Amino acid sequence: PIEIKLRADGPRDFLWRLPYGDGNSTNSVLLDLDDLPEMMESEPNDQPAQACKAALPAMLNGRIDKPGDVDWWSFSAHKGQTLALELRARQLGSPLQGVLSVCDAQGKELAHGEAAPERLDPVMTFAPPADGLYCVRVADRFHTRGGPEFAYRLQIAPATMGFHLQLTADVLTLPRGGQAKVKVTADRLGGFADAIALTIDGLPTGVKAANLLIPGGQNTVEIAFSADAAAAIDVSRLTIRSEAKKDGKPIVEKAVLP
Repeated sequence: PIEIKLRADGPRDFLWRLPYGDGNSTNSVLLDLDDLPEMMESEPNDQPAQACKAALPAMLNGRIDKPGDVDWWSFSAHKGQTLALELRARQLGSPLQGVLSVCDAQGKELAHGEAAPERLDPVMTFAPPADGLYCVRVADRFHTRGGPEFAYRLQIAPATMGFHLQLTADVLTLPRGGQAKVKVTADRLGGFADAIALTIDGLPTGVKAANLLIPGGQNTVEIAFSADAAAAIDVSRLTIRSEAKKDGKPIVEKAVLP
């Protein structure tokens, strides 16, 4: 067992290295940080009647551990509130192509969420039509897929105005004297529609980036990278940082291109 001290002010995508020997460390391990209570699924939970009970807000951890497996979670909600559901799987290295279904207590589907072409994982909101018990179903898009590596984290919490950043790629190859693009997606929550400025930390010498603004009301932008003909051949980790304001306060989000 290894004890890891997590930074209270750490970024959501927290890259951690295990120290060993005399000043050495391992490659980075990606940890997902949040401030919500953590819950682990308990099998069997393949039917609404077997749903794991969650007290919201919460981060729900589960696994589609075999082909055809589905996970059900239940929660109480009230009419008039809006809940934000965000699945984190592919963006954390899981092969799960997640599909979310919010249902009533009898299993009737009320809302549905899948990853859009510009997103790795689904994000959706749900407004309960009445006070009561509801369920959310997590499955892979293809019933023939599943296994120990098909893990996920599902955040369910009251929707607040803001956004989260996602990258549709985890690596970018930029040739000397050439150009390359990477798409950045902002999952807008709670009606947030303002423009989002982007900055990039870690750009090596001789490399430039352009198109660093997600316009108001839009969700995606393609950042264009260009390299000088004399740029060094190297590997760099880039941190894409967003800047916007809500009620006069800054919203800071990060996405890492490892």
